[in-house]
Amino acid sequence: MTGVIVVGRHKFTPRQEELMRRAGLKEVARIQMIENVGDVVEKAKMFGAHILVQALPLPLLSQLLSFTRREGVKVYGFDIQAIETFEGTYEEAKKRAEELGADIVVPDPRSGNVRISKTRALVLFKRITVESEDVVV
Repeated sequence: MTGVIVVGRHKFTPRQEELMRRAGLKEVARIQMIENVGDVVEKAKMFGAHILVQALPLPLLSQLLSFTRREGVKVYGFDIQAIETFEGTYEEAKKRAEELGADIVVPDPRSGNVRISKTRALVLFKRITVESEDVVV
């Protein structure tokens, strides 16, 4: 098993745990929020581990990749697909998620709806390339 430092505060879903197990990854430490990318990389080196990010803004992920590339530390993440925004109770949304084969159910306090998503894969980030820049007005 290869150790990973998890960057994120969410518990893993059973699907995510299974993907990690199959990839031979095991959580050795957890950081809820990155304050300094260099510190995260140093911690990974100290543990002899790699990094698994749960949710990270692209600029920060890009910065993390540039730091880790020099140090030989790998960065993993989950490919998560948004399926639908459900209008109803959390319990109803959990039932709907089961029907859809989804593993992530997150209430949105602003709208009162529930977002349903599915973990598709565990991915190894090598580089980030922007293919197009859409402008939202």
